[in-house]
Amino acid sequence: MLPSIPYILLSTVAASFFSIYGVIANNDILLIVATIAVPTADVFYNIIKNHIINKKTKISLLVIFLLIAIFIPLLIGILSGYILEEIKLKNEDVNDFFAIPSDNMKNRVVFSKTNMFFTICIPIVACLFLPYALENNNNTLIIAISIASSFVSPLTTIGL
Repeated sequence: MLPSIPYILLSTVAASFFSIYGVIANNDILLIVATIAVPTADVFYNIIKNHIINKKTKISLLVIFLLIAIFIPLLIGILSGYILEEIKLKNEDVNDFFAIPSDNMKNRVVFSKTNMFFTICIPIVACLFLPYALENNNNTLIIAISIASSFVSPLTTIGL
């Protein structure tokens, strides 16, 4: 059974806030929570599978879920960045905590050909194991694939 649009929206918003706070506070645990909380690979795989096998699921549902998964974190990141900058301008004593860009954000944008290669290849290879993980109910592998293919943290970082 596929999740509803309100569930996808709510979990994406929650994951976006976890990601924003994790990026700003240099908290890796919150970044992991954000990547697990957001619905990713298994939802998209099930929509495509139901469309191909059963012809009951419309591909427009996949487009709606993708738009939510891409634009919500980006918009929340932009809005949060604006709000945090306004807070910094009005309160000088919070400048240390709301350091934008934070060290974590600076480390994410360092260009390296090797890093770019693995950043592209790891999610692709991980998603090749998704049908196996879903068919065998291997929750550990599903979580690992979701973490590898999650793009909430990068989108909120772009927004900030």
